Amino acid sequence: MVKRFCPKCGDSIPEGDINAGFFCNKCYYGENPLYNLNTEYTVAFCTNCNAYKIHSEKDTNKWIINDEKDPLMIIKKILFEEILVKQPTPEKMRYEIEFDNESMISSNQNYVICKITGSDVNHNSSKIEICKINIKKSICNNCVNLLGKRFSCVIQLRKGSKNDSDLDNILKDIVNYVNNKHLLKVEV
Repeated sequence: MVKRFCPKCGDSIPEGDINAGFFCNKCYYGENPLYNLNTEYTVAFCTNCNAYKIHSEKDTNKWIINDEKDPLMIIKKILFEEILVKQPTPEKMRYEIEFDNESMISSNQNYVICKITGSDVNHNSSKIEICKINIKKSICNNCVNLLGKRFSCVIQLRKGSKNDSDLDNILKDIVNYVNNKHLLKVEV
C-alpha cells in the first residue's frame, strides 16, 4: 500500500480522506470551507400572529405564516429552511444548532447567539460557526390591515345568463352589506 502525503503540509493522508488535488482534510477545508455564514442575521416576528420574515438587502416584505409559538424553534426552522439549505452542497452536510439561552434572557429577547456545527457526511470534517440572530418585533402587513380595520378586495361579477337588472341587484346587496356591517359609506 502506497502512503500518501499532503502536498501542502506534508502530513500523511489516511486512505479514505483524499480530497480533490490529493490534499489532507485540514488543508482542503482550509481552502474550501464546508459552508460560510454571516455573523449576524435579523428576523422579524409579528407580535400579533407570530408570522416571521428574514431581513435582507432585498427586503421583499414576504411574511411567512407560522403556527409555532416558541421563537427558538422558529429561528431553528429559519436557519434550516432559509439559510443552511442555500449553502454549497447542502445534501452532503448535516447541521446541529445550539442556542445560548443566556444571551436571549440577558438581551430581553432582542437577540440570541447560536452555535451551528456543520459536518460533512462523506468525510470526518466539521466546522463550527457562531451567529447572532437579531430579533425584531414588528407587525406583519396582514395584521396592520386587520388592526386598522382596513380591508381591500376585488369582486368579479360575470354576466353569464343573468340580465343587467340581476347584476345591479347583486351589486346593491353587496354595497348594503358592507355599509351595514362595517358602518362605512361605500358607493358604486
